[in-house]
Amino acid sequence: MKKVTYRPMKFRNKSSWFRASAFVLPMLLLLPAGNTAFGTEDGSSPPLLQEVRLKETPVSLGKVPAGAKVYGIRVNLPDADHLAYATRINDKMAVHVDGKKGPDVESIAKGTPIFSLHTDRVAYIVYENNKAFTVVDGIKSPGLDGATDLTFSPDGTSWACRIQEGKKQAAMVDGNIGERFDFVNGQPLFSPDSKKTAILAANNKEWFAVVGGKKHGPYDGVKEPAFSPDSTHFAFAALKKKQWILVCDGTEGKAYENISAITWSPDSNHLACVAQADNMLLIVEDGKEHEPYRTVSAPLFSPDSAHLSYSAQKGKKWVVISDGKAGPKFDVLGPTISNADSSRLAYVGIRKNKPVVVVNGKKGKKYDSVGMPVFSPDGRHLAYRAMKSNRWFIVKDGVEGQPYDEVKRPEFSPDSSTIAYVATRGENRTMVVNGAEQAPFEDVGPPCFSPDGNTLAYKALVEDRWGICVNGTLTENRYMGFLKSVPIVFGSNTTLHGIALKEKPGAEFFRLEVEIERANDGLKVKGQAKI
Repeated sequence: MKKVTYRPMKFRNKSSWFRASAFVLPMLLLLPAGNTAFGTEDGSSPPLLQEVRLKETPVSLGKVPAGAKVYGIRVNLPDADHLAYATRINDKMAVHVDGKKGPDVESIAKGTPIFSLHTDRVAYIVYENNKAFTVVDGIKSPGLDGATDLTFSPDGTSWACRIQEGKKQAAMVDGNIGERFDFVNGQPLFSPDSKKTAILAANNKEWFAVVGGKKHGPYDGVKEPAFSPDSTHFAFAALKKKQWILVCDGTEGKAYENISAITWSPDSNHLACVAQADNMLLIVEDGKEHEPYRTVSAPLFSPDSAHLSYSAQKGKKWVVISDGKAGPKFDVLGPTISNADSSRLAYVGIRKNKPVVVVNGKKGKKYDSVGMPVFSPDGRHLAYRAMKSNRWFIVKDGVEGQPYDEVKRPEFSPDSSTIAYVATRGENRTMVVNGAEQAPFEDVGPPCFSPDGNTLAYKALVEDRWGICVNGTLTENRYMGFLKSVPIVFGSNTTLHGIALKEKPGAEFFRLEVEIERANDGLKVKGQAKI
């Protein structure tokens, strides 16, 4: 099993790529001082956002050792309030968790350390003296000839990886090594309830799907293992006599030239896949064949599991098939999305270089360019960005908003009453809330709403420093950058935090915790603008 180690990652300021103390991060960059409430150009308060007072508590997540290279920065999800990464100084590496340094080792595997979901456990793989070791919760395993594909179960209570012992491979779950095989293909798969694991493995060219220790096979090949969402069913594709079959709970289906995109419905009662027959592709749903086409996309079940849709190509045109009915023809199609109650299906179609958004088969207005549509959480509203005559704007429920040089993907508040997006005019960017502009900044990050939808926060850049803007009020603390891949996280309706970095006097990570005092409950005020 090949040993894989890290390469440094890069991070970026507004003008160029650079390295600082060989330190590399994915960043969004940084902000102004002062707990200052910025108004609009006429001096009034920002529309829609009630005044807030902020109490900030920067919590150090550790200083980066001088001269260290930093690799594989990770945060725990979904809370994103802990930080882990690996460092190298000269010929030694170590893992740091919230500033606490682990033991020095020769090498740390690429892709580690990792956090578990919800439980915030940390695991990684180290290499020393030509041996591999897993380290989970600080406990180091006995030496192995190889270890890779480390993962936690969905509930965070178990972990697994693929290991090598001599010429044999196996899955190791919570430190226990399973049956040895000549080859194990990829990462062990946990069931959604975290109670079972599945692997694909081979002995003497005989392939098996192994689920909870039970072998299904032998076959000439196996691929695409898939647990149902309720964890009670398991399906995979198997090669038998040069034909592929769909195997579900040990029962073999019809043979095809190929099988791919095995998909369960959200309620676990339906199973679909893409099959190839006579060099044509078709959807097979619960064993029933749909019409064959030249090409089809992966099947998509609606959230209520009652509808199935996919894209299909016949001749030179593309159509979306929904419940067996074909929509309008296009030259190119984008992905399909469904709203929360499964009553609306939307996608982007392009014909003669003119894209339109299609909802339940009805075409919208043509534009020069459009972005992926977004449904509000209640499913009643649809918004997307569009461009005509080199000007970008948001289209919400068919109504065009103010034009800008550029707009970003819109976001709805959890209660679906508010829509916010980033817009660019000249050298400045601003947050637009229900059509009303907030103060401009050098740069801003995406909008993040509190759970009740009454507070809006985002990262903002002023004078080459970043902070967090909450309902138009800026935090006092300024940073070199916030982790770009990590959003602002609301712990409650009146608390939030983000992960940031200061570079002076030395590189140091912080969790900026912010308590929010709102003047009144509610985001909407008189005079709100509408898109």
